[in-house]
Amino acid sequence: MGIEVWFNSNWQWIIALAAIAVPIVVAWGQKKQVTETIKGQTKQLHGSMLLRVFDTLSTNESRTERGKLKKFYCAHKENPNYDDNTDIRETADHVVLTFDKVCVLAIGGYLDTEEFEEIYGEMIVKFWKALKSDIKNNQSENRKGYARYFNELGKKLSEDSRYKETDLCFDSDNSDSSV
Repeated sequence: MGIEVWFNSNWQWIIALAAIAVPIVVAWGQKKQVTETIKGQTKQLHGSMLLRVFDTLSTNESRTERGKLKKFYCAHKENPNYDDNTDIRETADHVVLTFDKVCVLAIGGYLDTEEFEEIYGEMIVKFWKALKSDIKNNQSENRKGYARYFNELGKKLSEDSRYKETDLCFDSDNSDSSV
């Protein structure tokens, strides 16, 4: 009898609590579902962007320009002056700007950083080391934004112990993988 009396006098409170509790429980379940959806979409975005990076770095033009830059750098390693002639200046700019486009995606969080660094980290460091003095010169000539992202990521990765000894002119497996 005590429960009936209590229920009769408090039925409005019970309905009010249920009206509050049910949406909270439903929202919690939806939050978990939304979180999983966001994780899936993020993974899909990272995969899509990694394919775009691959497409960008795999074009014949990009590979040819990196090959020309590597050949020039290795022949002039002690003092590589990319302003020696128009062709090599254009080649250096092409390589720098291509890597800058790719690095902006990595720094902006549009790529899975670990996967990106595993695949392209060594290549980025090799070319960054070959071009860092040229980048610095261009940035000091009122072009502060020149190669900003390539410079930032190249500097960061070059401090990683995996890439300390990398050199554009020496491939550990004697292949042309850096191009």
